[in-house]
Amino acid sequence: MVYRNPYDGYSEEYGTSQEEYGAAQDQQGVYYTQQPTQVTTSGWTSEQSGVGQTRAQEGGGTYTRPAPSTSSSTMGTKARSGEVWPRGSDHLFSCWAFTLSLHSLWTLPMMVVQHGGLAFLLIYTTLVMVLGAPLLLLELALGQYSALPPARLFRHRCPLLAGLCLAFTLLATLRGMLDLAVLMWSGQGLFHLFSSQAISEGFLSREILGQEEATLQELGGLRNQVLLVLGIAALSTFVFLVAGTKSVGKVSMVAVPLAYMLLVTLTIRACLGEGAPQGVLDLLTPNWAVLTMPTVWLEAAAHVVFSLQLGIGALTTFASYSKYSHSLVRDAAILAGAHLAWVALTTILTLALLELARVEGEELFQANPSTGVLLAATLGETAWTALGHGWLWAGLYLILVIIIGITSMFGYIEVITSSIVSLRQDLTKFKPLVAFMVVALLFLLDLVLATQGGITVYNLLTTFISTWPTLLFSLLTVVAALLCHGTSHLMRDLEDMARQRLHHWVSSHLSVIYYSFLPAVLTASLAWTLYRMAGHGPSLAPAWALAALPLAPLLLGALVHMAWLRRGVPLAMHVRRLVKATDRYYKNEHRETAATSRASSKRAGRD
Repeated sequence: MVYRNPYDGYSEEYGTSQEEYGAAQDQQGVYYTQQPTQVTTSGWTSEQSGVGQTRAQEGGGTYTRPAPSTSSSTMGTKARSGEVWPRGSDHLFSCWAFTLSLHSLWTLPMMVVQHGGLAFLLIYTTLVMVLGAPLLLLELALGQYSALPPARLFRHRCPLLAGLCLAFTLLATLRGMLDLAVLMWSGQGLFHLFSSQAISEGFLSREILGQEEATLQELGGLRNQVLLVLGIAALSTFVFLVAGTKSVGKVSMVAVPLAYMLLVTLTIRACLGEGAPQGVLDLLTPNWAVLTMPTVWLEAAAHVVFSLQLGIGALTTFASYSKYSHSLVRDAAILAGAHLAWVALTTILTLALLELARVEGEELFQANPSTGVLLAATLGETAWTALGHGWLWAGLYLILVIIIGITSMFGYIEVITSSIVSLRQDLTKFKPLVAFMVVALLFLLDLVLATQGGITVYNLLTTFISTWPTLLFSLLTVVAALLCHGTSHLMRDLEDMARQRLHHWVSSHLSVIYYSFLPAVLTASLAWTLYRMAGHGPSLAPAWALAALPLAPLLLGALVHMAWLRRGVPLAMHVRRLVKATDRYYKNEHRETAATSRASSKRAGRD
């Protein structure tokens, strides 16, 4: 069964045009023909009728999308298989909860301290609007348009980048492992705070991390209490997500307001401390010279991707469960605005804690340069003690960390489970069991981090492999969209899915951003991030071996599709097919078009 590409008549079996291939025979002996598109020379419009015909700009004329074929109409009679969000708000809050990252809670505010205060915030805000929001919109659009998880999306979106399927899964596994470790340490600290009702000296190293003389070579032993907390964290995460879209959205609707309320409460209390308001004003004093520094802009661009948790595949996975006509443009605008408000609050909170701790940001970074976990823990250990009932406020801060960690785990585990389930259609009914096995795997992997030297392993993974691949994957996502689809087609898809006409100013600027700004900035930011990473430990061979791991699936996938899956097709045709979306990528749109046609026919019959 073939689903025709609605834009250029491409069939995944035979290439790119009727003139070149004509009628062709597949391996089963079934013949297919391509109908040439109809092009006129009038000005362009965008409209959609009940039978699924649209007109959109194509070159200098008007492109008429053909009506759905018999095969696509037949498929449209079947209900969409797989999970869907019960309501659009479930999707919005799930994505919103996932973007409340731990990176934006403690690492990004310290970057503000290091790089010019308010001036860096202005740079970051600008890049969120022109880089983060368009990239976020693109990830949502790919998932919602195709209804495919990342494990299958890029295999049909751009066969040459099929290795991204495995790369997303491996990265989600690593990030899930690291965030589960943060839940473990936060739960351990929360237990001791509420049991002793005091922040003791050495609370971080003794009570939370249990460090003694452990190193990377000698990690030390496991602690029973830490294992218990790790098991509780893993089991709680599984309970919250076991029902899939029916539970994740509801839990996120509770987690997002609760996280904001906790953050506002902690920010107000920290600012009421002695000298904290003046300290915030002093640290926010802008250093306008950073506006002329290209490296600061590249640093801010990287933190936009890291803080919004783009390039991981979770947002695309969540969007694949949305209805085709869901208003994703509205969701992207809400997520971008809410993220900026979140960053403003976390920055004020961190600056107030710095003033309470009476320590400069540079000194704190010199003490703990490798990871945000130690930064946050050290800062909390020294700052909250300056307030009355400091153990209580420190406990609320750890509760906030736990909420953010759990909602991030939802996205990571969903990427992994959807990737596994997509391998075989009959695995869908066993998805809760697959999710349990994934959580169990993460629990076993975290046994390394539960040792006395686990924080050393955490630092190594965070520094060399957990962040920079998101820049690479984001860049490849943009390249795939430009190479295989084009921005004009993407704008039409956005209008069709959002059921609204995008203003010409919006669509034209988005096209320019996708074609020029996003690829250029992501490439430059990736190069700068790798250059900075080289200064952390260039002599560590295992670390650089870890850093090379994300490239292995990409190269393997490209080689397999270029050589092994050629299947006797002429080389020129095969190369063109590698950079063309397959018919499966357009299946969801054909299904929607057929359903719209049937609904229109029924209304016409009643009339």
